[in-house]
This record gives sequence, structure tokens and C-alpha cells, in this order.
Amino acid sequence: MYFIIIGTMRRLCALICFFIVISCNSVSFCQGFSAGFFSGVNISDIHGNSYFGKWKFKPGPVQGIFIDFNPGKILGFSTGMNYSTNYYEHKSYIENIYPAVEFTFSSSSFIPIYYSPVEVMDFSFITIPAQLKFTIPSKPALTLSPGIFWSFVQDYNVNNNFRYEPSKSDFGFIYSAGLSYPVSRDLDILLRVRYLIGRKDFYESVNYRHGSFDLNLGVSFSGFFEKTGESPDIKVETDTADGRLNLVYFAGTALSWNSHGREGGNYSSSLGPSAGFRINIPISKKTEFRTGISFEQTGYTLNDSSDVFYGYNIVDEAKYLVDTRTTIDYIEIPASLKFNIGRRNRFFINTGPYLAVKLNTRTAGEAFSEEENSSTFRIVKNVIYDDIERLVRDNDTGWAFGTGLTIPLFGKYNAEVGLLYKTGFRDVFDATLFSGTNLYDNKKTVIRNRSLTVHLGFKVPVSR
Repeated sequence: MYFIIIGTMRRLCALICFFIVISCNSVSFCQGFSAGFFSGVNISDIHGNSYFGKWKFKPGPVQGIFIDFNPGKILGFSTGMNYSTNYYEHKSYIENIYPAVEFTFSSSSFIPIYYSPVEVMDFSFITIPAQLKFTIPSKPALTLSPGIFWSFVQDYNVNNNFRYEPSKSDFGFIYSAGLSYPVSRDLDILLRVRYLIGRKDFYESVNYRHGSFDLNLGVSFSGFFEKTGESPDIKVETDTADGRLNLVYFAGTALSWNSHGREGGNYSSSLGPSAGFRINIPISKKTEFRTGISFEQTGYTLNDSSDVFYGYNIVDEAKYLVDTRTTIDYIEIPASLKFNIGRRNRFFINTGPYLAVKLNTRTAGEAFSEEENSSTFRIVKNVIYDDIERLVRDNDTGWAFGTGLTIPLFGKYNAEVGLLYKTGFRDVFDATLFSGTNLYDNKKTVIRNRSLTVHLGFKVPVSR
């Protein structure tokens, strides 16, 4: 495997260098051109429904080369190639290994096929992304890059219960964010996070899709095509933090719960992380437009009798006593107005809509059931770790109300303490998948997202 990776990366380097030479045939075209390489670790994150076991998050390598074209300070385009390996491992809830087909012990010529309680799937890819690149020119500069990708399987190793071959290609969405710090006029150090989610099932009739999250370090060089002796001075000016364009990096904790429109179900709240950034764009002296991107985890807990693990649902007699926690991971984009209060604008309130794009959905916890026959009775404890991604809508929309305080630190930098309440507009579960159940009796709401977030942020001015 080591020699395969080295050989693949050499071919990638040759292809990228060839592309650079043939595409950049004029100095004027290449003034906004930069290229570099990166290396890091990815965490596998397979997508799909799984009710019979637990998927493990396993690390793997990722390395590659990128090409950026930035005609201006803010908008650009990024592509390249990278080599990565995703390691998937699934452990079944079933302790014993059962035969896959029925057979009789009297048959000496028949060899039964057994289900394995542990499924292992390893895939190595070459991935080609195509992303728009938005740069916020602070120091360090913040970049956001949504886009699409194509990937091609170079090697794979599977040990599972499927008798057919996996797909050799994939297509999906990629989201990345990073920080870039200049160490010289032409050389930057990069720290990036990326999230990739495939849109194609890689096994027929099985709703498994590739996915991964990676963290990588890299370098970017932009001085390929400058004439000898050119050394223009680049001055970077920053807007003041008071009434000017500014950036807030924040992290906090969200207390979330569900709102259900009918009686039944002993639901309670759940804690989850919240982290990201906000950019404040001035409209007037007291008003700013606030947007950004953040990772948000919402959820709820259920402690009640039910036929399913993720919600309150009883048809005749409950099968389980459920004690579970359901979480939904989102990438969230707000669009709100921020109103500064006071002579020095220390206090603020903000309100506006938001869009949340789903990443993952899981139910974890315990469920107890009773088993009884003519001579015995026992209580069975079931450990739950189910992926229920396809039961939940791909996105959520809602409205947010917040307030906070800005605290001066040093120079033009400030701290920000805030409180934010959010309410979703619609059910997070897809009602079309629950026909024939009483989860959606009388078309009333089952679950809507509600959350209250406390966050601490660091406010920095943005360069012009």
C-alpha cells in the first residue's frame, strides 16, 4: 500500500505541474494564481441507515496538491487532486454468528454461508474537487470553499455480507474552511478542514454513501510567474472594529429540545457543541448585517415506552422501554440584522432567519425488552447506536433571536459573549416515510428543532 500511495502522488505531481505550464501562458493571467500541497488525516463518516450495529469512526491518510485562481481579493476558484483512504468498520449488535441461509446438519455436502458480525470496508480514492473560494482578508485570512467533487476508487478491501462489487466512482459535495497566514510575500501556511459527502450509493440496493471529515496542514506559493526584480510593497490596512467590517470566531454550548404538537412521549433536552464564525457587515452606525457559517448539533432525549428508538410510537403494546439520545449535526448559515445599543455599541440584539444543512443523524442509548416462554422470563438490554440519516430531512429553516455584550480586550480586538434562541419552522423527520404509523397521526407536529446557545467569541477587524 505504501508504494501505491507514493506512485500515485508522483503521478499527481506530474499532472498538476503539466497543467500549470500549459494553462499559465501569460503573466497577466497568472497574477492571481497560487498552488501548493497539503497532508493530514481524515476521519471516515459513512452515511445511510443502520439499525443493526455501530459504525466506528476510523482515521486514514489524505494528501494532495491544489491550484487556486484568485482574480480578486474575495472571490476565486480552487481545484486539484488528492489521494485518501477511508476505513469503515461496522460491529453488529448480534453477539453470535448466524448462518446466512437455512440448512440441516444431516446434509454432509452443504457448506453454510455465515454472516460476519464485523464488517470491514477500506477504500482508496483519487478525488478531484471543483470549489468556489471566498476569502475574508483578515490576518490570518479566512477562506470558505463550497463545491462538488468526483472521486475514483484506486484500491479497496472489503469483508462484508454483500456478494457483489462496490461502485468504482463517486460524486458529491465538499465543504471546506481554512486559515491562511503569510510567512513571506509569496508563501502562506494553511490550516484547513474539509467535509465530503457522497451522493451515490456505492452498493446496489444498500443505502451506504461515502463520507469523511479531514484536517490538514499545507503551504501555498504564489510567486511562480513574477519577473525578476519585481518586489512591490503590499500594505495591509485594517478597518477599525467600531462600526466597520469585522469577524467573530466563536464556540459555545447549545441546549436543544424538540417541540411536539400532540400529547405523548417523555422527551427532554440535550446538550451539544456550537462553533464557527460570524461576519458583521455595517449598514449604518447602529445596524449591521450578520452572516457566517457554523457547526451546530441539535437533539433531544427520550425516556419512555416505544416501538422505535428515536421517537414515541406505540401501535398495540410497546416493545421497548427506551432511554436514548437523538442528535442531528448541521452546517448552519444565518442571515440576521444586528442592532448595536448604547453610546459605545457595547450591547446588541440580533434577529433573522437561518438555513441548516444536515450532515449526520444518530440515535444512541439503551432499550430494554421482555422475552418470555413457557418456562423462562428475562429482560434483555439492547445497546443502541443507529444511523437514521435518511429518516430526517436534508435541511431545516427557522428564525433566531439573540442578544450579547462586546468587551474590549486590546487594540482593535474584542471579546463577545452572546445568547441565541432558535426555533425551526418544520418537522425534522420526513413525514412521507412514516405512512402507516401513528407518528404522524392527524398531521400534527412530531419534532421541530428548538435550541438556546451560549457562546464566547473573539472579534477581529477585517483587512481592506
